[in-house]
Amino acid sequence: MKKLYTFIAAVALTATAYSQTQRFVLVEEFTGETCPPCAGQNPGFNAIMDANATKGIALKYQNQIPSAGPNFFAYNTADIATRRTFYNNTYSPEGFQDGNTWTDVIGLYTATMLNTQYAVPSPFSMAVSHTLSAANDSIHATVVVTAAQTVNNSNLKLQVAIAEQEVFGYTSPNGEDEYSNVMRKMLPDGNGTAIQAAWTNGQSMTYNLSWKIAASPTAYPGPLPAKLRVIAFIQDATTKNVLQAGADQNLVTADAGLNAVTNVPSITCGTTITPSVEITNEASGTMTTLDIQYALDGGATQTFAWTGSLATGASTTAVLPAITVTGTGAHSLVVTLANPNGLADQVPTNSTKTVIFATPTSVATISQDFTSTTFPPANWLIENPDNSYTWTRSTSGSGSARVNFYNSPAGQSDIMNIVEGLDLTTVNNAALTFDLAHQQYSPAESDELSVDGSTDCGATWTTLWNKAGATLATVSGFETGAFAPTAGEWRNESVNLSGYFGQASVLLRFNGISDYGNNVFVDNVNLGTATGLPLGAFENAVAVFPNPAKDILNVSVGLDIEQTVDFILMDLNGKSIMQQQAIGSTFTESISLKDIAAGIYMLKVKIDGFETVKKVVVE
Repeated sequence: MKKLYTFIAAVALTATAYSQTQRFVLVEEFTGETCPPCAGQNPGFNAIMDANATKGIALKYQNQIPSAGPNFFAYNTADIATRRTFYNNTYSPEGFQDGNTWTDVIGLYTATMLNTQYAVPSPFSMAVSHTLSAANDSIHATVVVTAAQTVNNSNLKLQVAIAEQEVFGYTSPNGEDEYSNVMRKMLPDGNGTAIQAAWTNGQSMTYNLSWKIAASPTAYPGPLPAKLRVIAFIQDATTKNVLQAGADQNLVTADAGLNAVTNVPSITCGTTITPSVEITNEASGTMTTLDIQYALDGGATQTFAWTGSLATGASTTAVLPAITVTGTGAHSLVVTLANPNGLADQVPTNSTKTVIFATPTSVATISQDFTSTTFPPANWLIENPDNSYTWTRSTSGSGSARVNFYNSPAGQSDIMNIVEGLDLTTVNNAALTFDLAHQQYSPAESDELSVDGSTDCGATWTTLWNKAGATLATVSGFETGAFAPTAGEWRNESVNLSGYFGQASVLLRFNGISDYGNNVFVDNVNLGTATGLPLGAFENAVAVFPNPAKDILNVSVGLDIEQTVDFILMDLNGKSIMQQQAIGSTFTESISLKDIAAGIYMLKVKIDGFETVKKVVVE
């Protein structure tokens, strides 16, 4: 704050002696494809800059912090390195307003900071424009700098950046899928161009620079010429003070942007959906006609002809005709915008979205061990509202599901739906069981996992099981690296479904809420039902003797019907010591303890979807 105040005061004194002109604020940001905080903070920062587009602009350097992403950094490492060195940048996301008036984590930037700097007059005005070659393979930038007062400064440099105004159609490892003003090239390089030291009031200089658009070194295509723009600024190479900035717009004349497809429930039990499509005119000039094309499950493409009057940058919502949905399981709706004003769309990468939703299938039981590499499994559905890190299949054990809290920004919710409607109309005993593994990153991070149920096709959900922080953890202590469980670091959990007995279609889901802590793993998700065992009777149907025991532990089981029964002896950390299985209704199972050390153990007895735990003392 002191630095900002000193600068404003100095300019204010100068303004009493010289004429000055309106400032255009520049905010440079170092961000990255693999940076989780960037994914969480960029949307808010972008919203500030978009709302103040006449006052300032952002220029984004996609760096290699915490690691090099697959596409942006590899495109131009040299200029990024030069700017990082200039600012001594060591983390992402870090922002610099006008070089030296503010620097901090970009999530702390506010519109007030921008407005304060915007109110500071500039000693220069700047006009920026560009053209593309006939083949669209080169860009020619023109920057006209005019002094609004007498200036004497031998440290001034003109920095000219070619930036891609918007990038669509690609999701980076941190989950971001929309990017603005990505620096592609500095002209002639990241060091800029030294300009004259002495300027008289009203003096103008014109600078012309060109760049043959480089091919991409990765599988991802290089910059889209129609979306390139020029961002220029005058900077003191010693103090880092940016005296003035300027930017031009892209040359797009036909571009319809598809912002969102809404009103499609993730889970639907009806026979029709009526999607809403939010569109934006991303081109210069008014858009009056547009084709909205859509296809369900790879079927025939339908076209809805939109008409209206949409100014540049304006948005509207169109409601599509009702679409008939048939069959159960996953469905895919693809929506594409085409032919704005009857012309070919110059930026097709921002014109298509795919919406995945599902219709429940009716089942009597659930069994999922994630051994198949297909993820999510059939009739399961992942909801990832922020398009960031989410549920994926892990190779831990023979396969499991992992929600990546190690990288996911705090507060993000990621849902793994089991889109299988459980028929519990004739059931009087049912439970969902699953294996869980988690270790906290630190005491301060309290990641959370819940199991929720719904009887109205996902319109509302009730929490049936919930654990967070130390209660969620299956391993004591803390892990500052990405947690990956070993065989002994799992714990079996059981969710009572007694509240849903008699219901014809019960849906279940796992809901993970990140606190930017550490990973949570789920495996061996099973649901069993029984009609012959009264609710609550299983606890009394199992007895262990003798207890304490020495060589042999006997377990008596009394059931109304024949079932498969699992016996799992565990230590106090939940680690399985031995397992055996029997089939019957009323019987006694003998468990050998000859190789078991003396101590206190827990015996878990499980039937199809129900379990009880007995304390056992071995002498």
